[in-house]
Amino acid sequence: MDGCKLSSFRRLCMFLASIEDEADVQVLFMRKRIKVTGFKDWDSMFYNNLLSIPVLITFSLLVEDWSLASFSRNL
Repeated sequence: MDGCKLSSFRRLCMFLASIEDEADVQVLFMRKRIKVTGFKDWDSMFYNNLLSIPVLITFSLLVEDWSLASFSRNL
């Protein structure tokens, strides 16, 4: 195997591992913040879902086809 290909493969593995580490750090940070604010499991689920609704609506309006023809075709 060529040394350059092995090097690029190693770089890819290191990059993927760093993404995993960042996700782990985010999960640990969110658990700590949930404990600090005193949320129970249901409270945090409700709050996270409440925060996601404006994001979903915004991207739906930006990406989806909201024309009258689309409504008549799909409904």
